[in-house]
Amino acid sequence: MNPQIPALILILSLLIAPAAADKVVITAQIGLAITNLTVSAIGSDRAAVSWETDRNAAGWVDYGNAPGDYRHRMDGKTPGNRHQIALAGLPAGSTIYLRAGSAWMNLSAYSGEVAFSTLRSGGGGNTLSIAVPGVRPPVQTTVVETTKTAQTLAAETPAPTGGEGGEDETGTAPFLVALILGALLLAAVRWQMK
Repeated sequence: MNPQIPALILILSLLIAPAAADKVVITAQIGLAITNLTVSAIGSDRAAVSWETDRNAAGWVDYGNAPGDYRHRMDGKTPGNRHQIALAGLPAGSTIYLRAGSAWMNLSAYSGEVAFSTLRSGGGGNTLSIAVPGVRPPVQTTVVETTKTAQTLAAETPAPTGGEGGEDETGTAPFLVALILGALLLAAVRWQMK
């Protein structure tokens, strides 16, 4: 075996191992989640659509008179985590099909399609809450054991939290560096074995 291999392994393991910590928590959030979609204040010619996003995102509602055929779009006024859009000029006594959409940077998401019926004559106040599957919460990965050459990881899916960037959270960069260095180490060892 090449005498440089043990030195390379030692250097890479020191770079990969966490510095003076028992546990390293790495949180990654992928995608944009749309939750709590609600159609309310349904009248003969109007309705209000509201939903929440896990990021400060732009929002809109695509809607029409047939499933999957969204001929109309109503945009939200400002980006936010809570969105509410009023639909007006709807035909009385008809079924409206809609989906909520949101975008943040290069991420976008749509809710599932929902339908509601406008009233035949004046009125309102009916509320229909619809549960829509969203993006799963971030996966929390914890280093549970560290040796000179390897780390054992445990992953769990935590309950959703109210915000991002808490005091004890770290980004994905250290994990990605460790992953890349580990791949380079494996390639170097295999290359030396040939």
